Amino acid sequence: MSRKKLRPILDAAVAKWQAKSCDELVLELAEDQGNQIEFESRDYNVEVTLLENAAEHIHFMVPVDDGALLSAFHPLSERLLLRRETNASPKTT
Repeated sequence: MSRKKLRPILDAAVAKWQAKSCDELVLELAEDQGNQIEFESRDYNVEVTLLENAAEHIHFMVPVDDGALLSAFHPLSERLLLRRETNASPKTT
């Protein structure tokens, strides 16, 4: 599957996790969160990982793949940095 077709799935997953407070994120991401979501009758893997839990921010990654070998080794992903004061989130891919 093309990365362009994975984009709406990644955007939905990012929105779900970005809506949480920093405290919720730390609690839920104490262990990596891997699950499957269904989109247009297909299953996709989403494995959210906490990269950094600093006093001033939370840094985490949201990758999405369709289970194909190439996609699993190089998933479409975004890393997010949420500041604890404002929960603002500049994105980088």
